[in-house]
Amino acid sequence: MKKLIFIFLIFSFAFILFSKALAIENTENKEWIEKVLIATKEKLEKEVFPVFKKIWRWFKENIWGKIISLFEAEYEKRKPEVKKEFKKKTEEIKKELLQFLKMIQEKVCQLFRK
Repeated sequence: MKKLIFIFLIFSFAFILFSKALAIENTENKEWIEKVLIATKEKLEKEVFPVFKKIWRWFKENIWGKIISLFEAEYEKRKPEVKKEFKKKTEEIKKELLQFLKMIQEKVCQLFRK
């Protein structure tokens, strides 16, 4: 069912884009294309979007809370390690930046000496 809805969405959006391209090229088909677009929009609003809303609501209620709790637990467990690693990386970057600035300073000084 989910795959069918997903495939329907893909084809309907592709059809909408294709029909818009045709509408730009042929103004004769404008009325027909507008009717198709309006019908597609109504179908999406009445049938497809409510299904996806139900799927999202179920996912949020049953699965999302579990995923978030797992991430929070893992975050709290690794928080001290991450802080240490972050401090270590900042020190390395500061050292590299100082070396880079010294190199630039030497090059500028060499340019002025010439």
